[in-house]
Amino acid sequence: MGDTLCNVIAFIILFLPLYRAGCSIPIMIQAYGESRGYEQYYIESYETKTGTIGEPISSENRGNKVNSYDHNSATRDEDRQAYFEDAYDSKKKREEERGGNDKCPT
Repeated sequence: MGDTLCNVIAFIILFLPLYRAGCSIPIMIQAYGESRGYEQYYIESYETKTGTIGEPISSENRGNKVNSYDHNSATRDEDRQAYFEDAYDSKKKREEERGGNDKCPT
């Protein structure tokens, strides 16, 4: 499967629960590394890492089961890790400048 299709699928999986909850999340993603940084920011900010690995997807087990990437990775190429982190930090800074990232109403 191509990287573009994988990114689209990952995007849908991450944001569908937020969309269903009524969140509006305008995003313009330029590249794969940027999308990974943004995805990790949203996982942490909206606390969507609630799924349990090994259990079937259900109404109770439908959140993210893994992080987009590991902030403390010792195996990823340093430049690639820095790209993910730069995108994460950029998104976090923008959200802080606009007054924080309000939790989506449930």
